[in-house]
Amino acid sequence: MIKAKIAMLTIIFSISASFFYQLPTPMPLEMAINEDTKQCAKVILGDECMTCTLPEGWEIIGRYLDIACPAGYEMIALDLDCVEKENCQWNIGPVEKTSNKPNLIIIGSIFGLICFGFVALVVVTMLLIWLVNQGKKEKDGS
Repeated sequence: MIKAKIAMLTIIFSISASFFYQLPTPMPLEMAINEDTKQCAKVILGDECMTCTLPEGWEIIGRYLDIACPAGYEMIALDLDCVEKENCQWNIGPVEKTSNKPNLIIIGSIFGLICFGFVALVVVTMLLIWLVNQGKKEKDGS
């Protein structure tokens, strides 16, 4: 019973640890159109660290998966004007020596190794406990 509880706690810890450390998720794909030029484009208007705006004359008509490019419109790759948010805690780009922002690639790698090590330690411990119990059963049985 205790082994099952330890196994469940290990699984729950591993899953929750993987959800604890996440990278920015982009906003959903949107369909933008320009009625003057009869063009359409799929766009992402940013994420937690960046905000993008459409050029003049363009407007969002809905989510890309829900709405197709209107008939007679040409699908193009649209360049957006994107601005990075200053206090983004998810900055994963190169970190300058004068910056006080953490380099999340390094932090994520270290965190992942710690979680892996913890899970490996628990698995090895459970295996050793099982082997000791099997040895006791064989001594008692003979």
